Amino acid sequence: MRSYILTEREREILKHFVETGEKIDGFAVLVHDLRKHRDALNEDLELVEAFLKKEASTKLNEIIDKTLRRAEARKKARLRTRGPYRNARIET
Repeated sequence: MRSYILTEREREILKHFVETGEKIDGFAVLVHDLRKHRDALNEDLELVEAFLKKEASTKLNEIIDKTLRRAEARKKARLRTRGPYRNARIET
């Protein structure tokens, strides 16, 4: 997997066109490729976004589960230290 979609030269071509409206060398080929692969690029980006949302959701759920387990363990530990067993050691 690459960490980029456009090469540095392709970025230059697109930036130059957006800023000045001038079509420099390589513009026509770049436009052709962008139009040809637009659907695949959009699908890939949507897939990446869906994955990142799912991963973030999964990590959040793991953190919540871990926090709830710790809270439950602390609650049980507090219950074990009440009453006549107040001076007892807390089991973990």
